[in-house]
Amino acid sequence: IPVSSDLIWTPCFEKFTCANLQVPLDYEEPSAGQTVIAFIKKDANTTGPTQDILYNPGGPGGSGIGAFLGAHKRLSEALGPQYNLVSFDPRGVNNSGPVVDYYECLERDLKNAEPTKQAWCASKIASGKAQYIGTPAVAQDLLRYIEKRNVELGRSAQEARLWYYGASYGTMIGTTFAALYPDRVGRLVLDGVVRADLHYQGRWSEYPRMTEDIMGQFAPHCLGAGPQGCKFCWKNDTVTSIEERIQKILGSLKTEPLAWMPDRRRPKEKVYMTYDHLHHFMFQATYHPVSYFPLLASVLLDLERGDASSLGKISNQTSKGEVEYWPHQAISCVDSWRTFAAASEKRADDPVVHFDKMKDAAELCRNAWFTKYPPASQQFPGFSMTITAFPILFVSSAMDPVTPMQGARAMSQFFPGSVVMEQTSIGHCAISGPSNCTISRVQGYLSGQMPPIDAVCPAKELPFAAVN
Repeated sequence: IPVSSDLIWTPCFEKFTCANLQVPLDYEEPSAGQTVIAFIKKDANTTGPTQDILYNPGGPGGSGIGAFLGAHKRLSEALGPQYNLVSFDPRGVNNSGPVVDYYECLERDLKNAEPTKQAWCASKIASGKAQYIGTPAVAQDLLRYIEKRNVELGRSAQEARLWYYGASYGTMIGTTFAALYPDRVGRLVLDGVVRADLHYQGRWSEYPRMTEDIMGQFAPHCLGAGPQGCKFCWKNDTVTSIEERIQKILGSLKTEPLAWMPDRRRPKEKVYMTYDHLHHFMFQATYHPVSYFPLLASVLLDLERGDASSLGKISNQTSKGEVEYWPHQAISCVDSWRTFAAASEKRADDPVVHFDKMKDAAELCRNAWFTKYPPASQQFPGFSMTITAFPILFVSSAMDPVTPMQGARAMSQFFPGSVVMEQTSIGHCAISGPSNCTISRVQGYLSGQMPPIDAVCPAKELPFAAVN
């Protein structure tokens, strides 16, 4: 795919077109150099000019292009076939630059590393470009894209407006763009809304969570489906007895992990399934319970019988498609630079621990030897009351494990005129299972009709049984 400061669309992946857009690392400091942002487009099923809708699936660290290849049909059904759908890899992710090739320096306690390794990492961190991969820079890249796209279509760059669907972290890209360029908002559908205000302040431990609440829905839905609909349900079970059996399985795995043979031809090559494996899968199941609760029921039944094979196979599969861990950390640290910059400049001597166990940005980013502050042009000033050229539509599932309804309501307060719409579903983002009502409301919004304030749409289906 050729690299150009203009959009040159080239056939890719059989039925798509791709472009590598060259952009400045720092839009206000040309001497900083250039980087490349990768875009992918699926043209609408119509003739003549049509509107682009950009899409980001979440992260940070998630590949928009990778997700788009599997999600474009579902997006077209939800948003409407009359739009061109476009996705992209944000800075520092997958096909887009700048290349940050020293993530290994962030994942270990360097004071115990070999001196040559310490020197290599120190040099890489000092000379690297990670300070340019923050979310405000991504918002600037989207502005550059819509302006270049307008010029490509023979229109004025200054008249360009962003039409965008963002999920999870993608909502933070959307709210950041809206805060920086309110007069450039065309349509923003933000689904599964991140508390971007907390993110930029490094207050990650304060993110609202509903993971346990959603797992608490497993037993009643399993019981409601009965033995015919839920494999883990016995004839005389109650909600309490199902929950007790689950806790017994978890407790057993803590003390006695179960062996699994990935290849029966090699019986000596065993892998042990632990409490952590099951706990991780249960967390993943909360993202889309309609699909994963029935599978979880089968896994739990197997484990109760002493068979860890189904959990082992799932653990192998699910570990391959996750958001890259260290781009996630690096982008988050750049975004919340004020928090760890304001803290003690002395680096912590503690070894780096997992992202989800850290209490705040200051500890995480210093522990990772990450002290790359973004340039002044990419330092987000914070949210304030902002009126956008067209109101934002915030969408949320009634029960979302990591971006509950509180996030949508909190972010909506910064944008007068915006509307929060609830879908009474369980899982991460409404797009994971949009009902006809949700699709109709979203497509109406794209056509210029705002949903009613506090609109509610029923779920399409719930775990173990279709609702409508």
